[in-house]
Amino acid sequence: LKELDEASSEVANGVVNTKSIAEIVAQYGKELSGQVVAVRTLTQQLDQVVSKI
Repeated sequence: LKELDEASSEVANGVVNTKSIAEIVAQYGKELSGQVVAVRTLTQQLDQVVSKI
């Protein structure tokens, strides 16, 4: 019964860790998406500048 309790605790900790990792990955995803938008905007601005040359 003690081993089952320990295994159950390990599973619970694994679930918590997985949730934490998922939240971190989601945050990185949001940041990366924002950076992609910023790069796209800069590219469009650069295209406008180059087209005037």
